This record gives sequence, structure tokens and C-alpha cells, in this order.
Amino acid sequence: MKLHHVAGNTYYINYPSVVGVYKFDDDSCLLIDSGASPSFGTKTLKILDQMDLSVHGIINTHFHSDHSGGNAVIQEQTNCPIYASPVDKMFIENPLLSPFSVYSAYPLEPLKNKFVMNPYSKVTDVVEDGKILIKNKEFKIIELTGHTMGQIGIVTPDDVFFTGDAIISKHSLRKFPFLYMADLDSYLNTIEKLKNTNYPYVVVSHEGLLEDWREALEENERCIETIIQIILQNTGTPKSRETIIQEVINNLDLPINTSQYFLISASVSAYISYLHSKKMLKSVIEDKQVRFYR
Repeated sequence: MKLHHVAGNTYYINYPSVVGVYKFDDDSCLLIDSGASPSFGTKTLKILDQMDLSVHGIINTHFHSDHSGGNAVIQEQTNCPIYASPVDKMFIENPLLSPFSVYSAYPLEPLKNKFVMNPYSKVTDVVEDGKILIKNKEFKIIELTGHTMGQIGIVTPDDVFFTGDAIISKHSLRKFPFLYMADLDSYLNTIEKLKNTNYPYVVVSHEGLLEDWREALEENERCIETIIQIILQNTGTPKSRETIIQEVINNLDLPINTSQYFLISASVSAYISYLHSKKMLKSVIEDKQVRFYR
């Protein structure tokens, strides 16, 4: 594993969840996300050590464990600051909130795993939309909410835009044709915001440097429309949320385990909320169930 050069002092490590690296003049660096688990954090430290680089800090695009899983081990070994949005700070510092939020209560034991529940780390600095200085270098923070309520993108001084999970590559969508969602309305606004950007380099978390990112964004839109149509086509008569969730899973032939089921369930709920807010779905109580219909 090595550092992939993008431009200037900006690099990334091409894990399944990319770790961005911005190198400062004193051979310290800022990490953008930290990998999917403590083992990726340890691996990152070894790679950086081989390059004679030390960790100055970590900035998380969002709290999901495949992006913050290496935070704890890196912070423990380097005492580095961690930057995150106000909302995602709460999840990073309170790991139980992640499985709690997808299960809607104290979570089942199978949900308390490294894919859903990130290890605790301390967010020392809260960042919001705008410009920040780190070691006298200017980074841009761009709000990219929707996938989580507090997701951010980071633009390095070299105009390299790390978009977190705001853009999922066409390759990833072919393998898994579903978009995890917290707030669909916010994500649709994020898509429009991304369309109006023109950074020369875009790095997405599950692919790396992406030249065809605008095409990928269009594919993200098509994926959303497919999911919406599945929901609408199956609500000609009132259906429970659980029935709608199952229709989405079946129609897209999504692979299922306990974690996937509840992550998909929470996301489909976000699609239902959006459609309900836009008056495209109505709700009714039938047979002591909340059901949704067109």
C-alpha cells in the first residue's frame, strides 16, 4: 500500500474507504478520514512512518465507522486533534448512537459491530461550512449533508475536493445499487451544490480520484429515482413501512445480513419521509398499523 499523489501536497491511501493525506512543509500531515477500523489506523501510521510523516490531525467527512474507524488508534498514538461537523461530533464521541439510530432503540448485539459502531475518539475541533486554517494552510469545508446529517467535504490548498460519501461511483453502484440516506431532501440539495462546483480533482471515498464524477453523480440521481419509483409503485394501496422496505430489498436484490437490513431500513425510512413531506405519499392508520399510500 502506498500514497497516491493527486496534486501538490495532496495524496490519498486507496483503502476500501480512502484516507486523504495533506503533507505540510514540516513533514507532518492532515488525514482526511482514518479508514474503516483500528487495523486500518495502524496500517496508516506504518505507511506514514515509512514516508517519514507524522500525523498532525484528522478531519472526518462524517461519523460512519468506515470513515472514522481508525480515529481512536491514531489519536491514542499521536495525541492528534480531530475535526468534525457539530452533528457528527456527537456520533463520533458517542459510538452507541450509530446503531441506536438505525435500530430506534438500544441496539441488538449483532448491530454493535465495527461496521456500524465506531470506536470512541475525541473530537477536539468543530468545523462548519467555510474556510479554516490548519498550520497556516487554508482548507475549505463544504456542507454535504444527506448521507448523514452532518457530512462535510474538504478542499485542500491544492484544490483537491474530498467528497466523502456524497458521490458514490458507478462501479460501486453496479455492485450495490442503493444509496444509504439520512435526509433525502438535504442530499438532493447537496447534488445541486456539487453540480455547481468546478474543482480540478475530486476524490470519492470508495473509489479514489474520479475523473467521471459528474457522470457518477447522474448515476446517483438515477439510483434515487429508481428507489422512489419502487416505493410509489408498491403503495397503490396502504402498506406498512416494513412491507415497503422489503419491496425495495426484493426489487433491487440487495444482499442482507442483520446490519445491512437495519441500515437499509433506516435509509428507506428517509425516502418515505421525503415523499411524505412532498405530498407524494400519505399516511393512515389501518389495523393498528401506520401505513403509507399514494
